[in-house]
Amino acid sequence: MALAGQSTDGFIRTFDYTRAANTVIPRISSVAVAADNATIAVTMNEAVYNATGGSGNLETSDFALSLSGGAATLGSTTPTSISKSGNVYTLGMNISGTPSGFEEITVRPVDNSIYDASNNEAVPNQIMNTDYLTDKVGPTIYSTVVGASNRNVVVTFSDPVFNTSSGSGALQANDFSVSVRGGTATVASISSVSVSGSAVTLALPTAGVANGSETLTVNVAANSVYDNYGNAAGTSQSNNTATLKDGRILVKNGLMHHASQGYDNKIVRMNKDRYLLAYKNYGYLQTFTISDDGATITEVASLNHATSTVYQQDLLQIDSDTYILAYGGYDAQTGWGQHIKTFKVKPDGTSIVDIGDLVHDTYYQTDNYVSLLRIDVDTYAIA
Repeated sequence: MALAGQSTDGFIRTFDYTRAANTVIPRISSVAVAADNATIAVTMNEAVYNATGGSGNLETSDFALSLSGGAATLGSTTPTSISKSGNVYTLGMNISGTPSGFEEITVRPVDNSIYDASNNEAVPNQIMNTDYLTDKVGPTIYSTVVGASNRNVVVTFSDPVFNTSSGSGALQANDFSVSVRGGTATVASISSVSVSGSAVTLALPTAGVANGSETLTVNVAANSVYDNYGNAAGTSQSNNTATLKDGRILVKNGLMHHASQGYDNKIVRMNKDRYLLAYKNYGYLQTFTISDDGATITEVASLNHATSTVYQQDLLQIDSDTYILAYGGYDAQTGWGQHIKTFKVKPDGTSIVDIGDLVHDTYYQTDNYVSLLRIDVDTYAIA
């Protein structure tokens, strides 16, 4: 028992007590469905009979069965058979259809049918008298999703899956096959498999550039993919197709470089693999390296040049290490207005230094758009 004690201290207490045999009421202690759903074992808390006076073996008509939920049905509310071992009674069940594991089976003593030696009756209303049928439906595919670069496909099943009927064993590439219909890209085979719970990721070596009209189909090999109960996935599945991404313009990588500060982006290529980015809500400059194939993006240096709101802006490169930024908004030294700032940025991107600031107009609004244009070697126009 859980209770609150003195000063609201929390306690859990256990108790032991003795009852006379003639005060113990016969009841169901537990029920357990067999793996094949053919029988259910009912354990009574004491020896029981089907007549008063401690006589008479229990019969099928002394129990009533009911089934709720799931897909399977119960052919008869009366057990089809009964056998006894001590206080355990095994009842036969007439189950139709394929159980999904969501069917709840309930066993009740029939009124005025089961007694103990002291003539106490087992009442129909019981507590420990329910169990669930064993799942016999093989794992099914819920969804098939192609990765951003068409390099893999994630197949999500209804249950965690394995490659043996004992509920163990890592899935292999030959447990699946893939095919592509339409478009310009092809997939020859699956190169590797990784599993996380019910999600299976298949690596796809794709040949050619996808144009987005390719339909990829994932098939399960016969007797190759199983759930925890040893049920095999069927070779005929739904939800097992997906469309390849258009590889002509394809996301290679992404980097979130600043949370909540990513508006009005202006980016300039500094040299072969270095880039300078101006962005707001407040004023920031940040350098990055981006590999030739676009697969790697690395932040190098950052400068917060304006500590309050920056509005529309534009960015130009003056020479190999000098840049000009025009914007409307705030600067801690020169205040509010229309600003032109210059910066020194090392060609390798490791340093960004604010070297000049001119407020050329004290008028500013949120909708004052800014555009910079280089006229000649040292002349610039701003609109």
